[in-house]
Amino acid sequence: MSSKIIEKFIVDILQNEMLIPANNIWIYSQNRKIPDRAEGLYANIGMIHSKIVSSKSYYRDMDDKEVQEVLECCSVQINVMSYDNSARDRRNEVIMALNSFYAIELMEKELFRINEIPSSFVNTSTLFGGSELNVFSIVVKCFFTTRKIKTTNYYDTFSIETHQQNTTTTDVDSIDVSGV
Repeated sequence: MSSKIIEKFIVDILQNEMLIPANNIWIYSQNRKIPDRAEGLYANIGMIHSKIVSSKSYYRDMDDKEVQEVLECCSVQINVMSYDNSARDRRNEVIMALNSFYAIELMEKELFRINEIPSSFVNTSTLFGGSELNVFSIVVKCFFTTRKIKTTNYYDTFSIETHQQNTTTTDVDSIDVSGV
């Protein structure tokens, strides 16, 4: 099973497309903060809501594996922040990054989709202390598939007991159900 989560994919996209250094971008709840008076752009990403859309298991003939999948619809919040004007000036690059060829290729490879791009950012600077820190937030909806593949026993031939009417004996037959 992949250890990747939707937030990691979005971090990857923003790092590659916006050239945000690894120390300047993180997932919520990592107990990290922007250093006082730091220069440049910072970002954090976190899932704020998730709804399970489907869950299924199926057998893969080619390698005798069980595939378990969960599809979820997530709302992911992206915050771009800076003490200087970088967050304000570069906020639209987030939209560009999420629509880039790199993002599209990663979505295809890793079984997720950024479903819609909202039309606006919210200036959430007042939540972080007013005029000192520029913070712009956007929420995007994503569909994300988590897949787990494991070895399994799969049987297509079963032994069953059949009881015939008007007899006192029991016959055991082997029935091949592979063509069913």
